[in-house]
Amino acid sequence: MKNLPTSLAARRGPAVMALLVGRLHLGVAALLLMAAPLLACSPAGINGLRSQVRIDVGKQFELGGGQLLGFRVEADNAGPVAVEIKEKTSDGRIRIKGTLQPGQKTTASFGFGSKAVLVNLGQREAKVDVNISGGAGLGMGYAPAQPSRLAASPPRLFGSDLSPASANDWRGTLTYRDYGTGKSVRLNTAMRGQMPRADQLILAFDYEEPNKSHVFGADTLAVGPDGTRLRWDGTDFVVIARQWLPDQTLRLVLEGQGRDNDQPATIRKTLTLSPRQFTLQKEVRYESGTAFFQRHQYQFAR
Repeated sequence: MKNLPTSLAARRGPAVMALLVGRLHLGVAALLLMAAPLLACSPAGINGLRSQVRIDVGKQFELGGGQLLGFRVEADNAGPVAVEIKEKTSDGRIRIKGTLQPGQKTTASFGFGSKAVLVNLGQREAKVDVNISGGAGLGMGYAPAQPSRLAASPPRLFGSDLSPASANDWRGTLTYRDYGTGKSVRLNTAMRGQMPRADQLILAFDYEEPNKSHVFGADTLAVGPDGTRLRWDGTDFVVIARQWLPDQTLRLVLEGQGRDNDQPATIRKTLTLSPRQFTLQKEVRYESGTAFFQRHQYQFAR
C-alpha cells in the first residue's frame, strides 16, 4: 500500500486508508515565472503572483527595478540550499535583507525603483516559494550570482540527536486525510523507540482502529556516515535543516525523492523531538505541483 504511512503498509484496518491528494495546477502566472530565463527582464508585470522560483547553481534571480511603487516578497525556502536575499536600490547600493536557510520563511519589502535579488548560495538548485504583492510592471530575470557571503556548511545529523525517541511509553495520535471521503481521520497511536546501533532508530507503532482492533508496523531510520543524509525505510533523505530550540528540542527537516499515490514526488519530513514531546509531519509535492501539502502528522507525548 504505497499511499499509507510506511508503518501501515504490512497490515491495514478499515479506517486506515490512502490519504486524499489535492492536485495543484500551474496557472498562467506560474508558467510565466517558470519561463523567466526566456523572458529575462520583460516588462510583463507579475503583481500578486504566488509560485516557486528555481535558481540554478551560480545564478541569482532578480525581480523589479525601475518601477514607480514599492513591493513586498514573502519567501519560503523550499529547497536544499541557503538563499541570500538583498535589495539593489535605484542608485546601485546593495542592502542585505538576510540569508534564508532551508525550511525558513521571511517577508521583505523593497522600495520604488529597487530590485529584489535572490542568490543561490549552494551547489544544488535553489527553490523558493514566493508571494509577491504591490508594485506594477515588475520585470524579472536571472544573472550570474554575486553573493555577499559564503554559503554555510550543510547541516549534519548525529545518531545521538535521535536518542530521546528511544523510549517505550510514547502515546498520541496519527492524523491523516481519507482519500475517499476527504475527511480528516485520527487514530489513537502508541509508539516505542529503540536504538540497536548508535546510528539507527527503530520506531514501532500500535494503531487503534475505531472498532478497537489494532494495526502494527515499524519504521527504520539510519543516519548516513557524514550526517548529511538519513535513510528512512528505503528512501534517502537530505538533511535540510537541523535546529536546536528551547527545552532540549531538536527540529529536523528532511527532504527526499520518492513516490506518493503512484506519482513521483518530493517528500518532506519535519521531526520535532524533545525528551517529552515528539511530532512528525510528512508533506508531499508532486512533480506537477508547485507547493507542498500535508500528508499526515504524528503527535506524541510521554
